[in-house]
Amino acid sequence: MQAPAPLDEVFTEWDALAERLGAPPFSRPGWFAAWSRAFAAGRLEVVTAPSEDGLAGVLPVLRLGEMLRSPTNDHTHHFGLLAQDQPAAGVLARSLFSQGKERVALDYLDACASDFPNLRTAAEEAGYRVLSRPLTYNLVVSLADDAGLSARLTRDVERRRRRLEEHGAVSVDVEVTHERLDEGLKLEGSGWKAAESTAILSKPATASFYRELAAWAAERGWLRLCFLMLDEQPIAFQLALEHGGAHYFLKGGYDPSYHAYSPGKLLLRDLVGRARDRGLKRFELLGDVEPWKLEWANTARVRLSVESFAPTLRGGTRYAALAYLRPLLRRDRRRELLGV
Repeated sequence: MQAPAPLDEVFTEWDALAERLGAPPFSRPGWFAAWSRAFAAGRLEVVTAPSEDGLAGVLPVLRLGEMLRSPTNDHTHHFGLLAQDQPAAGVLARSLFSQGKERVALDYLDACASDFPNLRTAAEEAGYRVLSRPLTYNLVVSLADDAGLSARLTRDVERRRRRLEEHGAVSVDVEVTHERLDEGLKLEGSGWKAAESTAILSKPATASFYRELAAWAAERGWLRLCFLMLDEQPIAFQLALEHGGAHYFLKGGYDPSYHAYSPGKLLLRDLVGRARDRGLKRFELLGDVEPWKLEWANTARVRLSVESFAPTLRGGTRYAALAYLRPLLRRDRRRELLGV
């Protein structure tokens, strides 16, 4: 098996592979370069599957002592094997478990993709014991659905817009450069996010990540900075990416002084319509289940957390603790929201 390589050594070939496969932004080296500079606590390496033409597959990992884990956190929306075919995916999975690490932890795997079966098979062949659980439920507005929004939601949005229009002209601006990013981030961090220190600007590492991400996405033509304007004043903001037939809603916020008009909801309705008009297939709300998202979404995508433990005494102890104790302590209320 080929030894993992530093990201900068495979960046160009990885980018070329992602372009050939039409991979989403979250699977591109630019995403992980920005992420690692902001958040990585260990050494970022890339497991590769070589081919005669360059790379047939890549999988970035963080090396943390006796553990390998995915370079992911709360700002991640997708992670998995980027492979041109099943043989390349198999090479990546087997390489991951051939390094003799006591624990391998991978988050945000798509439950409907072949990644989890490939990884589980490779782990079990290497003697690892595998646990998986739902990590997030990404909600999606499928724009191919002719039904559109519910009548109740449509009435509510139209009523709030009419009330807001009594105070001035309401419009939407969509910027594809990153010059207005700080203006948007101030809106994203207003209200309760600032109070609870969850806003992008509340932590230097998070702010650095999104600034670098926005600059990278703007160079590729994927960035969308979306503003709901009242006359010349922005009152709601959405940071998004548009790629491969999808609009990805990363972060958003609004001026709390306009809370009664639900400016975030008004902006979202206009952007869903814009995406449909542009021929996009999906409007991805990203993040985890929240009640407000259920008003809009018509499908869900499950993201998994997968942990594998080596056949050692310590590995067996950790496996037993998570396999038998965690289910007793954790109740997944998100399933109740989804009705599953």
